Amino acid sequence: MYRRLVLFGLAVVGVAIIALMLPLALAARDAARVEEIAEVSAEAREVADRWQTAYPATAGLESADHPATLVAPGGGVVLGSVPESAQVAVETALNGSSATLEADGSVISVVPVSLPGGTGAVLVQLSGDDIADHFLPRIIGLVAIGLTLFGFAALAAWFFARQTVRPISQLANTAEALAEGDLGARAERTDIRELDEVATALNRMAGRIQELLEAERSSAAELAHGLRTPLTVLSIDIDAVADPETRERLRSDALELQSKTDEIITSARSASRAGLRAVADVAATARQRLQFWSVLAEDQHRRVTATVPEEPAWARITVEDLTTLLDILLQNIFTHTPEGTDFSLDVCNDQGAVRLQIRDQGPGLAAHTLTREVPGSTGLGLSIARQIAKGAGGTLTMRNMEPSGFLVEVRLAEPLE
Repeated sequence: MYRRLVLFGLAVVGVAIIALMLPLALAARDAARVEEIAEVSAEAREVADRWQTAYPATAGLESADHPATLVAPGGGVVLGSVPESAQVAVETALNGSSATLEADGSVISVVPVSLPGGTGAVLVQLSGDDIADHFLPRIIGLVAIGLTLFGFAALAAWFFARQTVRPISQLANTAEALAEGDLGARAERTDIRELDEVATALNRMAGRIQELLEAERSSAAELAHGLRTPLTVLSIDIDAVADPETRERLRSDALELQSKTDEIITSARSASRAGLRAVADVAATARQRLQFWSVLAEDQHRRVTATVPEEPAWARITVEDLTTLLDILLQNIFTHTPEGTDFSLDVCNDQGAVRLQIRDQGPGLAAHTLTREVPGSTGLGLSIARQIAKGAGGTLTMRNMEPSGFLVEVRLAEPLE
């Protein structure tokens, strides 16, 4: 749009300059012609005066600025030659009248001169090159003025286009910030009424999104409370069952239900966080979560190896979702591998993305579980982790290692500029 505004302004000014310069050029041409006629007439009279004084001699008259033709009384040519187109003008001068004409691109002036033997004539011719010497400087001056005006117009068009496009760019930046999750971003008012209307609508939309997200968070909290309370009561009732086999079976079912409930609540909270500003330091968050889980790892005699860079590794994901994802993957190791199983965590930047790898030396997963898109029934919580990674524009892959072990790799995109 910026380029279009500048080109439009230059086109308008260019047309105006052309419309102004054309009549000025015609006027300059007419002024040059008048000046040429006056110059050639004055020179013809000057030569006539000199010839009248020096008559019958013609010496020195050849040094005039322009070639002169001298015609003696009776029509005899004393000096130079008379062009065919000037014959009538010469006869007019011999009869005592001056004449000026344009012929073959030249201006010719013929004046009478009183000589002892009668009336003679002096003819001075201004050639086309001489005419151009009068006209060309005026044209160059007009072109210079036109280019100067065009240059000032270009600067003015650039300035006003920039002033017009700047609020549009600010609107685009605000919309981009909202898309990244910064719902506190608001568009500022400008001097352009139409853009102010767009900014007002955008700000209203952002406010409405905030309201909906707050309502979603409240609903997620109410959902968590409404589901976990009866589950707690159910667990207490199960503990009161006398038959051990029945009690264990019911407890297993309750734990699976609890896992599913946690998955639903976590997914709901993750969705409610989708409007938050999506940027997190994977390296810092990984160090924090490793420190949290290191106490349990020490109690279970697990050796932890971490390769985490000191510099930030920014990714397009909220800190809350990244924390949940790491906790799920680390908890999966503690829950489903024997005590004493070592594991490692690596974080690195990889071709415009942040790569997070967690390896353990456990038994791994069954082949049919690895091929599932969402292993919901395994109780490992990998479905939640995969949903979080996918929601952040990343990927989660997993595979068994040889001869033993399990690897989960998460790739998260870098944050938008």
